Amino acid sequence: MTLALGLDRPTIANEGVKNPRWRDVDDFRLQTLPSSLAHVAQLHCGGGWSMSSPAECAKRLIDAYNRQDFEGMRALIVEDLDFAHFNRGFSLKKRDELIAVLETFVTDYMAERHFEPSERITECGDTAVLESWYVGTTKVDLPGFGDAGESFRLKFCSVMRFNDEGLLVEWKDYG
Repeated sequence: MTLALGLDRPTIANEGVKNPRWRDVDDFRLQTLPSSLAHVAQLHCGGGWSMSSPAECAKRLIDAYNRQDFEGMRALIVEDLDFAHFNRGFSLKKRDELIAVLETFVTDYMAERHFEPSERITECGDTAVLESWYVGTTKVDLPGFGDAGESFRLKFCSVMRFNDEGLLVEWKDYG
C-alpha cells in the first residue's frame, strides 16, 4: 500500500503513486509511474533543488536539536519563522523565541530528549514531512509527557518547509 498525498488531502492508494507531487524518500520508485508522469514527479518533488533536499535540511536540523546545538539550529532557521505545535497548543513567529523554548526544555524540563531516526520522510518541493519517535525522560511532572523521572515515547509528525537557501521557514508539529 502506498501513501499518496494529493493537493487537497492524503489518500491511500493500493497501486502506485496517484499524485506525483509527493514521494517517499526512502521508498520512491519512478518506475511505478507512467513515463509521462516520471518527468513531472522529478520537477515537483525536489528534482529542481540545487542545494540540499528538504529531507537533508530536516535531518541536519534534527541532528543539531538532538546534540543540543542551539547555535547550530539558529543558523539553520530564518529569523521570522512560522512554528506551531498543535497538540501542545502553542505557536511562535520568531526563531529566537523557538530556540529559547527548546533551551528551557533542556535546562528545566527534560533530563534527556531526542528524536529517533525518522521512520519515514516524505518530501515535495520545498517541504519535508518526518514521522519520528520523540523520546526522553522528564525532570519534573510535565502533563502529556509524564511525571518527574518517567521516560516517554511519543510519535511525532513534523512538517518542515525550507527556502531556496535551505533555511527552515515553517515547522508544524503534530503529536
